[in-house]
Amino acid sequence: MQDNLSAVPDKAAAEQVTDHRSLIEAETLALLFRQSAPGMYFALAISTLVAIGLWSEVATPALGLWLAAIGLSFLLRLSLFVAYKRANPIGVAVLGWRKPYVASLYFSAAVWGLGLPWLMPADSIVHQAFVYVFLIGMASAALTTYSAVREIALITSAITMLPVVLWFLIQGDALRLAMGLGGLLFFVSAWRATRVLAAAMHGTIQLTHELESARASAEKAAQCDDLTGLFNRRALTELGDAAVARCRERHQPVSVMVLDLDHFKSINDTWGHATGDEALIVVANVLTSCLRQHDICGRLGGEEFGVIMPDTSTEAAHAIADRVRQAVAAEPLTDRDGPQHITASAGVASNGYDLETLLNQADQAMYDAKQHGRDRTVVAGA
Repeated sequence: MQDNLSAVPDKAAAEQVTDHRSLIEAETLALLFRQSAPGMYFALAISTLVAIGLWSEVATPALGLWLAAIGLSFLLRLSLFVAYKRANPIGVAVLGWRKPYVASLYFSAAVWGLGLPWLMPADSIVHQAFVYVFLIGMASAALTTYSAVREIALITSAITMLPVVLWFLIQGDALRLAMGLGGLLFFVSAWRATRVLAAAMHGTIQLTHELESARASAEKAAQCDDLTGLFNRRALTELGDAAVARCRERHQPVSVMVLDLDHFKSINDTWGHATGDEALIVVANVLTSCLRQHDICGRLGGEEFGVIMPDTSTEAAHAIADRVRQAVAAEPLTDRDGPQHITASAGVASNGYDLETLLNQADQAMYDAKQHGRDRTVVAGA
């Protein structure tokens, strides 16, 4: 039994690590999308320069076929980037775009890496060197642009450059052999350099992610009540002010409820503070389950809770408050003497668009509910 219990935190920790890695991978891929978009247009411009340089030496149909392949790869990449921008994926959803991104990139690299060696004039070392210079430039650009993911950077560079390097190596003459060996040395140096660069970029992305997570956690901690997990008073009023302002602009009603546990001091004195804390958590859970998604709920302090209900009439707020009270009364507390039941009193206010005034009115209505027997809802001004 002990082993099973200890396995649960281990599994949770493993899942947290996996989620952390997935988020970093997603952020890295998003970075590639941002970095590589301009490269499509540079590649299109460079292909034009290559075509001009080879125009007099290469048969027009072959050159036209290669340019058509360049245009196709450009359109595929462009459509992918447009679709990605429209989808605007967030977080790990970005990872769903990895396969089409890599496939389109490798196809584009193959058009360059296989197409240009095929076009090179066999009897002109000048034009072969001309092509070689552009392929080295494209491979270098790939190493720089995609260095955040070392595997992608190296494979793209290899597809672009290795075919022409191998062609030079099998020609046999000293000049072309030297050019091929130079290409291999370039690739070996790139292999070593990308390892350092990729590690540095990965570390930067990871640090940025950790700082963002820490900032988000700090913001959440500053907004949340430690015991109940609801918004604290400051966060409730800040979010409530914004909600009330929106209702005023849209001419929508807004209601506020203040809920207070009955005889809370007696709960602490009779059953202990642990049971009192449990009672507060019960109320928080009831509020979370009974309220609507757009309602804003928080702990005002002690045993008092506040709820801002946008676009809600007085009658609807009254019904919601009664539903919450009934749910609190139906939820037993666990005590050594058996299950214990608690009740709460509620006040509702809907007069105006000033949050502080509404809270004060609802608070006074809640006290009126207590004076008239508790476990009931009173509407301010009724």
